[in-house]
Amino acid sequence: MTHAVPIFIDTARALDYLHRRHEPIIHRDVSSANVLLNPSLNNQWIAKLSDYGSANFVRSTLTAGPGNPTYAAPEANSPSKQGPKMDVYSYGVLLLEMCTRKFPDPKSIDNEALLKKIQSRSQLAPVIRQCLQVLPDDRHSMKDVIARLSV
Repeated sequence: MTHAVPIFIDTARALDYLHRRHEPIIHRDVSSANVLLNPSLNNQWIAKLSDYGSANFVRSTLTAGPGNPTYAAPEANSPSKQGPKMDVYSYGVLLLEMCTRKFPDPKSIDNEALLKKIQSRSQLAPVIRQCLQVLPDDRHSMKDVIARLSV
């Protein structure tokens, strides 16, 4: 799993950059399909976040249900409630997918069961659990996620 940590951090940094701008931008479509990987010279992967077709300034989020519903935060269908923490939730689903090596199935996904499955073999479980909180205010910011992953 340690080989994937640079991918996790690169993706988190991209989201943090968007969220911490003077006028925050929400990606609104964080998923494994939108994380591009490029090999580096030291045999690690460099991750780049792509597909900004659903991205929007926080003040301009007017559409419900942007992006892939599998990764969508609970507030995705309420444009007035959308904010950067929506991307944090999607990022948590992405981490869960990468740790379990299984594509999330929105109809049968049981985040708690999957978290318990990886708890014993991954220090990422607490970070993922925090990202997947139902209430946006209970989720970490991407800055906090980066700090926890960089330890």
